[in-house]
Amino acid sequence: MSSQPTASSPSSTTDPRGAKSLLVVASLAMVLVFFAAAVPAPIRAAWDEFALRIQLQSEPQSASPAKLSDHEIEEIANLPAQQQAERLLERAVNHYDGALELIGKSVDNWFGQLELQGQLSSLLTTALNSNDLRVRAAALEIELAEKLVDLEDAFRQWRFRHATTVERVIGMKRGTGGTSGVGYLRRVVEVELFPELWRARTAL
Repeated sequence: MSSQPTASSPSSTTDPRGAKSLLVVASLAMVLVFFAAAVPAPIRAAWDEFALRIQLQSEPQSASPAKLSDHEIEEIANLPAQQQAERLLERAVNHYDGALELIGKSVDNWFGQLELQGQLSSLLTTALNSNDLRVRAAALEIELAEKLVDLEDAFRQWRFRHATTVERVIGMKRGTGGTSGVGYLRRVVEVELFPELWRARTAL
């Protein structure tokens, strides 16, 4: 019987060069880890510079804010009060630069001319729930411009009805509070709570 050489399996022999290479790589890795632990700041700075250069990250760029153009400001100035308020409030909600300042300058001219419904009502709701307190304040200012005129109107009507009721009850006798009665009440009807709101209409 002839003897044949048996082939040794690959797992039974170890390549000394492969083991040596693995040992060298592991040693280098250990040295790098220890070096990084000893001086982390320079390594981090070097990595940041490297990452920046290969576009792994970039310097943060601030977004340029939207701004009302001179053309749009002129266009808004020629709109009716309702549309002015709607356009400027929409711009303020969307953080257009200059919108809040323009609302502050214009709101006095809007007294009594706004209808708090439709688009303006929706914009007011959005603005009043804004995270930006300046936008909330602008919404309150617009709403107040209309509410104060409503209050003045309602109070004037009450005064007139009061004078009429007193005349029906006591005629032209002196009033119970020591006033001249109906004559006094009729004069009070003409007193304005917010005279500047009414003067603004003359200037429009």
